[in-house]
Amino acid sequence: MSSVSETKSRVALLESRHFSALRTFLQKHPQTTIFQTPEWNQLIEATYGHQTHYWVAGEGEEITGVFPVVAVRYPLLGLKMVAMPYQYHSGLPAADSEPLARELIHQAVQRAKECRAKFLEVRHFEPVPWLEEMGFVKLESHLVTSSCPLANLDLLQIRRNHRRNIRYAAEKGVVISEGNSLSDLRMFQRMYLIEGRQLGSPQAGWNFFENLYRIARPCYHLFLAWVSGVCLGGLLSIDDGRTVFSRCAAFSSPQALALHVGRALYWKALTDAAERGCTNFNLGISWDQDKGLIHDKEGWNATTRPVHLYIYPIRSTPPSPGGYFGGFQLAKAIWRKLPLPIVDWAGRQVTRWVC
Repeated sequence: MSSVSETKSRVALLESRHFSALRTFLQKHPQTTIFQTPEWNQLIEATYGHQTHYWVAGEGEEITGVFPVVAVRYPLLGLKMVAMPYQYHSGLPAADSEPLARELIHQAVQRAKECRAKFLEVRHFEPVPWLEEMGFVKLESHLVTSSCPLANLDLLQIRRNHRRNIRYAAEKGVVISEGNSLSDLRMFQRMYLIEGRQLGSPQAGWNFFENLYRIARPCYHLFLAWVSGVCLGGLLSIDDGRTVFSRCAAFSSPQALALHVGRALYWKALTDAAERGCTNFNLGISWDQDKGLIHDKEGWNATTRPVHLYIYPIRSTPPSPGGYFGGFQLAKAIWRKLPLPIVDWAGRQVTRWVC
């Protein structure tokens, strides 16, 4: 352990004896999300094999700060340390003070150097100037994230066209139910896989969904849209009981688009989250040049903010993640022609590193 004189706290890697205090801290701290929970880190390790270095700071038996950092390793590509991968909301330490957050960052930097990582990356939805004071370099992400409040949620808060589409879907017999079984996840994942292939976008393979069901079942909600007994789409969200994240969705078939299934799914997910007492709903990231998608998300009464990336370079620096959206046209064209079993397997391989 290393002492932190400014806070009288001590920093160490998470051990089983910390679990009870960790649960208490995660429940009370306003900055924590599902991505700091042990379940999420277990899910990442089970799916991709990535180890999480979970730093905690404490005073006595009380935890006063947390900072999980994932060691993302792939053969031939090396090692990078990311806080946190597979999301772009926040990876900044959740701590009771800035000095304590700095010490947690310092410990992670030292570990990244010891491991000979390429770099340490920290993601956040707000600028963090003091990271640059610690030697981090700001990297333009060309990504934005959109979130809407759930307090006093009302249909009149959203854009008129969204309201019209929701009513139209209901009039045409679109029914939204919650999927609770592994077979429901399998059905949804196949639709999601097909849409990802159409977009030329590698997605997590089946093992992610299977591990989600096995490890973090209370943390996800799967909504399925049905018409006359046929499932036309779905939306998967994850949360810690406060901030909900739209994880993945599938509703782009011609019939689903004609019936505005996507609008119906999102409205159901929003109202369900509000009824459960959640406070915010994150609609995910967008490329900053995709003005149409951003406008659509803001129709849910959402606010859009840039994603801030901070890199501590050790051996190299990464490219901007936003570059994917406008590039790789040949690779995307090839991806669209692959059989689904290959898309499923290869998607897991790609997302082991691109995360």
